[in-house]
Amino acid sequence: MVNVLLTLNETQCANPWDALPSSDNYLTEVKNYLEAQDITVYIITVERLYNAPIYGGCSILSGRRIKIKIPESDIKKAESVGFVQPE
Repeated sequence: MVNVLLTLNETQCANPWDALPSSDNYLTEVKNYLEAQDITVYIITVERLYNAPIYGGCSILSGRRIKIKIPESDIKKAESVGFVQPE
């Protein structure tokens, strides 16, 4: 089985899951959301790309990127919630 890395540029509060990036257990909540979508998540991390404004609206990027490692068979499901394969 081949595993793949996908990423999502996080917004301040317009992500498909209900948790806010400032939540204490944020990555756990993101993983739970993905698993509820029948996406197997082996690894989930978040990377800071830049410092974004404290609040600029829900659809404004947060300056962070979520990275997930999933089985290749789950790519389409992950893409349907906004994840993409890095270039």
